[in-house]
Amino acid sequence: MKRSYRRQTTSNVELTPLIDVIFILIIFFAVSTTFLSHHSVLELTLPSITQDQQTKSPVKIQVDKHNQIYVNNQKTTLAKVSSIINLATQSNTDTPIELLIDESIPYQRVVILLSKIQNSGYHQILLKGIFDPNG
Repeated sequence: MKRSYRRQTTSNVELTPLIDVIFILIIFFAVSTTFLSHHSVLELTLPSITQDQQTKSPVKIQVDKHNQIYVNNQKTTLAKVSSIINLATQSNTDTPIELLIDESIPYQRVVILLSKIQNSGYHQILLKGIFDPNG
């Protein structure tokens, strides 16, 4: 009887790819830590606030459920809104405008009023809705 000898296979672990990966990780961490140590600071010169800018109170424009327009509680018409706002703000277009509009007013009417105000040069406009629980 003949005996057959098996040749034993040995498993080898290739270290070359492992060394490559470790080398790439070392480079990555070395580069990323250099970016962490260099914080850039952006120098800003902020404008100061003058007394006029601090004390500006908004011009209040109200449109009630009966479609009546009031500028600072003074009744007016849509055609006169621009001139009355200019008088109330002394033509200072940086003055904020506060719109208090009843929920029953049609959207088209609101857009017309907004466009009149913007065409007068005012762009700081705050819209507020008025809810009347009594209907």
